[in-house]
Amino acid sequence: PALTLGAWVAPFESVELQGTAEGLRPRARRDAQGRTHLAIYQNLNGRSSVFYSLDDGRRWSAPDDVADAPSRAWIQDLAVDAAGLPVTVWEEVRVATPNDQIYLSRFDPAAFAWTQKERVSTSPDGGANGRVAAARLPGGADVVDVVWEERPAGADTKVMHRRLAA
Repeated sequence: PALTLGAWVAPFESVELQGTAEGLRPRARRDAQGRTHLAIYQNLNGRSSVFYSLDDGRRWSAPDDVADAPSRAWIQDLAVDAAGLPVTVWEEVRVATPNDQIYLSRFDPAAFAWTQKERVSTSPDGGANGRVAAARLPGGADVVDVVWEERPAGADTKVMHRRLAA
């Protein structure tokens, strides 16, 4: 039988963007508690960064700058782990690395803040189109998997994978 969801509600603005910023590539995930997690990137004053917001069922939180990028962070993805905590990945360009690299940050409930961003891609050729998945494996181990494209000069594109185990 077909899944019956009911009627659509009228669209509404989920997150109020800062100033005249553009909110791009929204990525949403729902956790087991029914909360909706949202990651977007915003262009603001010649700089782009990745922002996160949470809908707790009553309202959306103010966007939080997860990447805190000096120049450009974009093309983000979002996962929610078994504990309902968000994990984000994105592409970021830095002066020291001319190619985009893939970075990751997780929400730390003890500090009520995002962890220090970690570079996931390791090649000087950079990384693109990062995607993240989080799960609790049979036996109880929590893992975060990140996959991305790598384009070495003069070679075929490769799909790379790294796993972070709790």
